[in-house]
Amino acid sequence: MAGYPYLDVVVYNNFYEMLHSVYGKTPEEIAIRYREKETIRDISYREMLEETTSFYFYLKNKGLENKHIGILSENRYEYLTIYFATVFKNVIAPMDKENVPENLWKQIHDFDISVVFYTDKTAHLVERFQTSEEVEFINIDEVYSDIIKDKHSIDLLWEEIKDTDSDRFCVLGFTSGTTGEVKGAMLTQRNVTACLRGALQNNVLKSPSLAVLPMNHTYGFNPGILCTLYNGGTICLTVNIKHFQRDLKEYNPYFVSMVPMIAEGVYKKILAEAKRQKKDKLLQQMIKVSNFLLKFKIDIRRMLFGNLINKRLKFISCGGAPLNPYYVDRYMELGIYLLNGYGLTECAPLICINREFDMDSESVGTIIKEVDAKIADDGEILIKGPNVMLGYYKNPEATAECMVDGYFKTGDYGYLKERRLYVTGRKKNLIILDNGKNVFPEEIEEYLLKIENICEAVVVGRTKDDSDEIVLTAVVYPDFNTYDKNADINDIGADIKQKVLELNKKLPTFKQIRNIEIRKTEFEKTTTRKIKRFLVK
Repeated sequence: MAGYPYLDVVVYNNFYEMLHSVYGKTPEEIAIRYREKETIRDISYREMLEETTSFYFYLKNKGLENKHIGILSENRYEYLTIYFATVFKNVIAPMDKENVPENLWKQIHDFDISVVFYTDKTAHLVERFQTSEEVEFINIDEVYSDIIKDKHSIDLLWEEIKDTDSDRFCVLGFTSGTTGEVKGAMLTQRNVTACLRGALQNNVLKSPSLAVLPMNHTYGFNPGILCTLYNGGTICLTVNIKHFQRDLKEYNPYFVSMVPMIAEGVYKKILAEAKRQKKDKLLQQMIKVSNFLLKFKIDIRRMLFGNLINKRLKFISCGGAPLNPYYVDRYMELGIYLLNGYGLTECAPLICINREFDMDSESVGTIIKEVDAKIADDGEILIKGPNVMLGYYKNPEATAECMVDGYFKTGDYGYLKERRLYVTGRKKNLIILDNGKNVFPEEIEEYLLKIENICEAVVVGRTKDDSDEIVLTAVVYPDFNTYDKNADINDIGADIKQKVLELNKKLPTFKQIRNIEIRKTEFEKTTTRKIKRFLVK
């Protein structure tokens, strides 16, 4: 029920309050755990804050205050110390290491970034710009060890930042670029801590957690990492996504934050492994027995399925892209809560998330506490609360366009049931047919992705042949692993078309797919695995 009360959580309005309190309670507890070559390293809260202190005074001694400081790095623990050292007096600008040099330079120029911290692994992205007199480029791997040798008392850091302004612009959150246009959301410490508090008020997220997503991604970093620090817990870092399965077993986390594509992939691997061992029928029988017992409040899911991923994992938080409700239900059968959430960079990013005691696979969750949501006359979702950004950097026109009566216009359509939100589609993606009917492509894509042989799909409106009639076209990337390796692309296309014809029988006439295009390669995506729809022409 959506009216279930929110959980009690300590209120921190900024990072000073959060870190000072947590450090006072758990200075020797492990804050960060990560693999360095073949060794697992543990960093305590004391060590993390000692290094943060050293880096803070390094920036101060360089005369850096009220500057925009970029960080271009893979997932690593130094990212956190640089982040915290920066946000108190400067603006941190997390940059995407999967971007191309030209776009990165444009970001640096357009958003007034004066210093960029990079690593050995990202050096190739900035090497051609290092002669610039406008921007200073600093290699973390070359300077970090020397910086942290310059020790300062943590108490001195507290004294320096105790009067921090919670409402000062300190984080530059770049929009994902799925539409081709990148904007910079101006976020404050109050924005971010409100997001963290909201996530924890909806669910008990115990430690340890596993951080999988790139640290430049707002969803991966804020709810995914900072929530754990808010609670004084342990963050386990996946340094490289290719090691995710290994890290999942090795760290045995209670909570993992990821994007839908990864969650869907993990589940498909579970089924594939069961099939390989010829235990797929047994698995389905066990699920049926478990579901039957649940009707009598007898829960044996962890006992039956705990070894499929790991025994401790209870929550997977999914955001950054639409999640197919099918997988929410499938994970639930295994005793894992796949918490569908919804947010935008402009909202730091969390707006709502499903709750363990209040699950609805069709919903993106319950609106977090302190946030007000309403639906505009045209169906657009509007948000007001302490998590909403100050505006877009150097873009007052875009800021004015996205605000109405103090509410942020999300650009998504949906509806509310009490405090529970349902998203029906992206405003920009809406397809208007010649007969005036409106179609949300996301809805049709969910149906398509349930077809076993389809790996990825995008639905667009295109003119048919030589006419001006707009018809629904499915651009499909098949799951080639489900076909014989010698199968002809034309035969694969014919098979998928037949399956889509069967799907059409279950859909209203105006939502039926009239044209199918088969791709031989994956769609181009952002680092969080969202398809760049603007490239699908």
